Amino acid sequence: MKKLLFVAAAASLLLASCASNGGNKGADNNAPVHPMTYVLDLADTGDSVTFIDNTQYGEKGVSTRQAKPAWSQLVKPNKPKTGDTIRVVGRVTSDKDLDDVMCGIADDSPAVNYWLNLYDPEVSEQHFYDIKAGVPFDIDVEFPVVANMKANLILNLGYGEQNDGFATFTFERVMESDIGMAPVAPAAARTEPKEFVVDISRDLAFVEMKPEYPWENGVQNTLADPQHYQATVDVTSIFGDDLPIAGDVLTFTWNTKPSIDIAALKIRFVENTASVPGWWKEIDVTPGEGHIVHENLKAYEKAEIKASLTIGESPIEGISFCITYDLDAGVSGCTLMYAN
Repeated sequence: MKKLLFVAAAASLLLASCASNGGNKGADNNAPVHPMTYVLDLADTGDSVTFIDNTQYGEKGVSTRQAKPAWSQLVKPNKPKTGDTIRVVGRVTSDKDLDDVMCGIADDSPAVNYWLNLYDPEVSEQHFYDIKAGVPFDIDVEFPVVANMKANLILNLGYGEQNDGFATFTFERVMESDIGMAPVAPAAARTEPKEFVVDISRDLAFVEMKPEYPWENGVQNTLADPQHYQATVDVTSIFGDDLPIAGDVLTFTWNTKPSIDIAALKIRFVENTASVPGWWKEIDVTPGEGHIVHENLKAYEKAEIKASLTIGESPIEGISFCITYDLDAGVSGCTLMYAN
């Protein structure tokens, strides 16, 4: 049985230093010193993970099946940065025989446009080989970090469609994870709805509206007539660390100007993240309809939009505006631009 193993000489020396100083903790035991080595056990991502179809984004024969166990909350108090090293350990048991299971570390959050490799695949990409169903195997692999984590930290696992079906990996702990500081207990989840009052003019300073074609068997039929014009804009950052919950109200001001006349501009809330099936879930109080926030917008004239929208279902990871306007004779896509 082969292990994943990538150990550069410099990383090995750094790991030895980490072991001697208790995980690179600072003198006050609360201030980690970078660069440092993280030790992350797969057991801290959950008991198991099941692979899903990644044909749309994966490479044929290599990564059309994908699983993404995550340590996002664990490392949130001390996020990995360029120059750090991430050591991934764990004991894994698969329920299927598999060939060439590859892995890497990435951030798949909206903050990085849904994908950022945190390692250099040309240097560090590793593979498992000949994984046998029901036979535990150990992972021990190091990744030099080449990009700052923004919001999520995942282990990107993949294999090709030539393997039979969608495997489930169960995890057994090998050692305690070390992020360079004592674990921080998560804050209690908020249960009472609240109102957010913000000016989103700069957050939505340049919104490109494009034709939205009908979906058929998981893909858009661009040969058909468009249904309307649409843009999906991530607004998670508006809420800071307080991800909204069902019942929250976003009261916003948006000063914008369109490049064409628009009869009625509509907005609704959706979740467009990897945490929901197909990267799309309606979380508005009126799914699929949208709220008219302004009518009779004139080309290149400032429109002062003021509206209050209510979230119907709590998002898991992020929240986006789905902005639309209906088809009119002769109307095409447009840009909504910042207007001060």
